[in-house]
Amino acid sequence: MKKFFTIAAILLVALGAKAQNVQLHYDFGSALYDKLDGRPATTTTVEMFKPDKWGSTFFFLDFDYNNKGVQSAYWEIARELKFWEGPLAAHIEYNGGRGQYPYSNAYLAGIAYNYNNGDFTKGFGLQAMYKYILFDLDGTLTDSAPGIIRCVQYALEKCGKGTCPDRELLPFIGPPLTESFQKICGMTAAEANTALEYYRERFARVGMYENSVYDGIPELLQNLRQAGAGGQQYCKRAGPKGRKALRHG
Repeated sequence: MKKFFTIAAILLVALGAKAQNVQLHYDFGSALYDKLDGRPATTTTVEMFKPDKWGSTFFFLDFDYNNKGVQSAYWEIARELKFWEGPLAAHIEYNGGRGQYPYSNAYLAGIAYNYNNGDFTKGFGLQAMYKYILFDLDGTLTDSAPGIIRCVQYALEKCGKGTCPDRELLPFIGPPLTESFQKICGMTAAEANTALEYYRERFARVGMYENSVYDGIPELLQNLRQAGAGGQQYCKRAGPKGRKALRHG
């Protein structure tokens, strides 16, 4: 995560140099209300809109800050394509984010009606779009920690490394497994590859099914579907309960 925010900060500076609109916002809410102490107080925004002969490109990038630096980031990039005369254009858009709050990737596509004067200083637009939301599976929709930890334990036993308390293996959840075997267990690259094979052996047989859907996720996906968010998510690794929940999306 730290590496991501370092890259993001560099990107902010680079994009800010070309942006048409750079903003700094301060939220006084955390100073006025104790219950908002954890909310970021400062936000920066960079925006750019660039028309061309094939349509136009728009992006914005928001960063929220606390006293430790960047806390979260949110971005949007949109492209409108028009190869014909007239005000209608094809519109595609991506929204996403990383940080303190859970962000889901959203992909939108549809038709846009735009009017702009000659120098693009005035205009308006109307859009009709279909929204498709993608969720990460592990750790977002389902709790995959039990299966991952048991498969790591299995691999360690097979490699003659003994066992570890479950809490010591929690860092295996997320990063590449070979890196974790080397960093956490002190394995060589060759040993880590062998451990990975043992991990996959158990995971394919039983580990992928040691996975449960978080409370409230089926209802959340159903509400999104009723609100008009499209798409169907299916993943064998989620197990029977996970597949049932994900089909609601």
